[in-house]
Amino acid sequence: MYPAGLPYLSPDFEPFLSEALLLDLQQSSSTAFGLRLDNSIAFTNSAWRRFAMDNGGQDASKWLGPPVLDYFLPPVRSFYEDLFTQVRESGEPADHRYQCSSPELYREYSMRVLPLEGGRLLVIHHLVVDSPHGDSKSPAPRYQGPGGLVTLCCHCRRTQRAGDITTWDWVPAYLDAKTGISHGLCEACATHYYGEP
Repeated sequence: MYPAGLPYLSPDFEPFLSEALLLDLQQSSSTAFGLRLDNSIAFTNSAWRRFAMDNGGQDASKWLGPPVLDYFLPPVRSFYEDLFTQVRESGEPADHRYQCSSPELYREYSMRVLPLEGGRLLVIHHLVVDSPHGDSKSPAPRYQGPGGLVTLCCHCRRTQRAGDITTWDWVPAYLDAKTGISHGLCEACATHYYGEP
């Protein structure tokens, strides 16, 4: 196992990160990981490892091997695949802002994808917003659809109203539900990520 408190850096990825950049990433509170051409993880900083472990994930060394895209659901996987391809083909960095909230906290992150030599990528996630939801634990409208299932958007995690399928609300009470959840795609995410309502 790789020593705690240090980044994981595969020998084949080391030549693509300068000492200064590696030190900066190591001291940063932002999570960062590096991808090979096949999108497998070849580098993670300590913040990434802490975030993974704090959120029930595996140690960084367990993620090595399969492409990182294998860990995404199909609708979101194609978005990230396109984004990574765009950065590789253009040679220009790309930015993406997304929500990653918990039942207690509303969180937004900014992701920056940087091109490295030979089609490799460096992906850095900065926390932008981190605040309590307020008193919204008990859902006011009814959200249970047929069969008692509640539908969450697979990207933004908003909840679809049962009587009005075009309305999606932020309902923290459903974020940690283990059963009775189905996944869909809200119109805003469908338009933003796929250009179709």
